[in-house]
Amino acid sequence: MSLIENYARQYSWRRWSDVYPYLGDLAGTHVVDLGCGIGDQARDLSRLGAHVFGVDGNQDFIEHAKSRKIPRARFIWDDITDIEHDGLKYDGVWASFTAAYFPRFDVFVGAVDQLLKPGGWLAITEVDDLFGHEPLDARWSALIERYYARSIEEGIYRFRSYAHVGEVLSGRGWRIDVDRRLDDDEFCFAGAASAEMLAHWKARLGLMMPRFLERFGDDARDFDSVFLECLASRDHLSRSRVWFNLARKPVAA
Repeated sequence: MSLIENYARQYSWRRWSDVYPYLGDLAGTHVVDLGCGIGDQARDLSRLGAHVFGVDGNQDFIEHAKSRKIPRARFIWDDITDIEHDGLKYDGVWASFTAAYFPRFDVFVGAVDQLLKPGGWLAITEVDDLFGHEPLDARWSALIERYYARSIEEGIYRFRSYAHVGEVLSGRGWRIDVDRRLDDDEFCFAGAASAEMLAHWKARLGLMMPRFLERFGDDARDFDSVFLECLASRDHLSRSRVWFNLARKPVAA
């Protein structure tokens, strides 16, 4: 299965219909989709009436998004913290499963500031504690915590981003209007995972294991098979949390 097919499969596991109403009437608005992936949310936002500017650092994703010919949507391959754009100030910025890739979230907010008009909205959906699943032996739980810490140190990813994002936004004077937890079939389920979900997690772990092994050597060996056994257990429980914030940029005095 290609990475694009993998991303397409994830759409049905999310609860986007619970989130979009918080954005208000999008008819005629201009929205940036930062980390737009293959364009699923850009398509939804367009259907709700928005003009969408999608940006992603994966060129294959952008080419796929363009091929969908989504009305009122355009896409570019670019660094989302340094976007070449026409200087338009946007009504809103959408960021789904993008914020955690910025362990220093102030860098991300700095880029958003350049795009967003005063009083504009920033909608963030993200997962906390991706590997927070039970039952796992204490050895593996400790390895996960080491990986979480190393990822922040290396500037790769913040696996627990909720508190950090809130602190950065509040510290910069942003108002958080909506703060809620979302149901999610991929990250927040209980009991044994379906065959389809196990296949999806197996693919994810296949991409991540080289990094595990590079950093932790024999300590990480067999983590993928052990974690899949955890997900397949009838006693499986998830501590992961998918969260949504809708924040407002300060209006200059």
